[in-house]
Amino acid sequence: MEREIELQFSHEVLFEAAKRFGMSAESLKLLGDFENYVYEGKIDGVNYVLRLTHSPHRSTNMVLGELEWINYLEKNGVSVAKALHSASGRLAEEIHVEVWPERPGKISEAARWNPNPS
Repeated sequence: MEREIELQFSHEVLFEAAKRFGMSAESLKLLGDFENYVYEGKIDGVNYVLRLTHSPHRSTNMVLGELEWINYLEKNGVSVAKALHSASGRLAEEIHVEVWPERPGKISEAARWNPNPS
């Protein structure tokens, strides 16, 4: 993973993402971190995959298109893992971070107070 992206990623960001999808933070296990951060975690005791993608790699609209396509395939009988909605009903969530040299990956106050920017 690129150094700039590593500075933006933190346990705070990971735990916020897990919380938004109802995933137990204690159950998270890193599966990979080349182009995305990919974790396995549990929702109600069932294993799921949580993927975190940074915006320079893919825009939110690109991620949504990918997830909608996967769900379309699943709905039409293709054996794929269906993408889940977050607790707020979204297929993808944005988490905005601020990067300070001494405090990497802190969730921005705007995101904290308005987790659903329009």
